[in-house]
Amino acid sequence: MCLADSTVFGLVEDRIYVNKIPRAEIEAASTFHPPKVLVLRMAGGAGKVDLLPTDQPLVSTLCYGETDQEADKVRRAVWELFVRSLRVTHDGVLFHDFVPTGGAIPNIEPDLVWPVIAQTYTVLADVREVA
Repeated sequence: MCLADSTVFGLVEDRIYVNKIPRAEIEAASTFHPPKVLVLRMAGGAGKVDLLPTDQPLVSTLCYGETDQEADKVRRAVWELFVRSLRVTHDGVLFHDFVPTGGAIPNIEPDLVWPVIAQTYTVLADVREVA
């Protein structure tokens, strides 16, 4: 979904990963001039209390950049994509909505010394595959 969005792709190109940045990408990047990168990571979620065929996981986005401002450009582009995505289908999954669960959290990745801004979303999605 993020690769298909022209704004997000324009910032990070194909540097969108699940859980972590590959070691080869880290080793190829400059320590003080890192590329813009987006990492998507599952972050838990609430327990299921109904029988509806939906799931509500938490998904954290980790947005990297050369500076806090550059990392925040990625975060804002992802935020815009997610909050505008109401009842969209991607790869056979129907996403009903993405709701930010809090504000942006700026930080420095301790092992990489890269600026990173995290934001977490509650995602409401169908568990059944759709056509």
